[in-house]
Amino acid sequence: MTTIPAIGNHFDPMSPELGADFWPTITSIQQTCPVLRSEAYGGYWLLTRYEDVWNVVRDWESFTSTEGVAGIPINKSDFRFIPIEVDPPYHRAVRKLLNPYFAPQRMPGYEPAIRRIAAGLVDRFRAAGRCEFVEDFAQRFPAQVFFEVVLDLPTAELERVEPWLHAIIWEPNTAGPAVADFGAWTQEIFDRRRREPRRDDVLDAMLFGEVDGRAVTDHERACMLTVLIIGGIETGATAYANLAYQLATRPDVAGLLRRDAAARANAPDEFLRFEAPALGLARSATRDVEIGGHHIRKGDRVLCYYGAANRDPEEFPEPERLDFTRPGNRHLSFGAGPHRCIGSHLARLEFTVVLDELLSLPGLRLGTDQPIGYRVGLHRAPAALPLAFTPEAGSSI
Repeated sequence: MTTIPAIGNHFDPMSPELGADFWPTITSIQQTCPVLRSEAYGGYWLLTRYEDVWNVVRDWESFTSTEGVAGIPINKSDFRFIPIEVDPPYHRAVRKLLNPYFAPQRMPGYEPAIRRIAAGLVDRFRAAGRCEFVEDFAQRFPAQVFFEVVLDLPTAELERVEPWLHAIIWEPNTAGPAVADFGAWTQEIFDRRRREPRRDDVLDAMLFGEVDGRAVTDHERACMLTVLIIGGIETGATAYANLAYQLATRPDVAGLLRRDAAARANAPDEFLRFEAPALGLARSATRDVEIGGHHIRKGDRVLCYYGAANRDPEEFPEPERLDFTRPGNRHLSFGAGPHRCIGSHLARLEFTVVLDELLSLPGLRLGTDQPIGYRVGLHRAPAALPLAFTPEAGSSI
């Protein structure tokens, strides 16, 4: 097995060395020290077993989110990512305000526009028989969907938001200014919306709704909108790039999914298990506890590594294999407990649409003989992904 300097008591989830060797590294940790103490970033515990992660993320009383949930601490002053960095009962009140706009019954209304956006992006390169998938689709699709369909905002605003998103996900140790800029931008958006006719969407819910019988504050609105955009865009971009890589390098899998409806229906959850879009989120212990024979002290940070938990052989036999017949796939890519991802239904819908579009490209394969480089941060995804496929008959390149 490759020797990775990142292993040991200085394991750094942001290390570039984790890029291509991420899974050998995580497997080694899981097999030798599944509850790992790292002294990086002020010290934290890394949890890699399914049972440990499952128990911690569901126990908000023993492991709070209020001290920050990013894999490493982010210096963002008093800016709190609401609702993922608050606990019940306040957390329940915020989710009650936001949940209706991400509920299953909303998805049929969103689907036509989501399919239109996906098809439009693919049509730009379908005739050419090639694309750079990260730039041409993975980064554009979830951003366009979230702004046009969910927020009803002009996509021109994306040019301002994208640099801040990049900083928060891929350079969180220096992302404080990006968070501040994001917050200032949200105030502009809400000030503009106040002057417009009301509509039944999540922006109006934050602007005119209530939490615990009172109006939402400007600060709360800024925090809510920021975290919704981060979760709605960057995790999607990661998921779709990883999906495309798997399909392009596994023609047998693509063929199976084209001919087997049952496998195709199960594919989103299995792909999400195989490559968690968000590698993990942190909690802080509110009391002394023991996990896997290790004493976790009150105040210690605990990084719940969803990606590793999703490949725990105790929960998922042969975890390194894509298996579209797994019964009751309980992957943790959406988290668990009260902080389970608010956008999980939207994410599954988007993932299904992207899968359909990719499977519509005959002969899908990598468009390069060079190794695919990965970037690692709070997520892990190909830095660039050249794809090739058979152009449509009669099309011009």
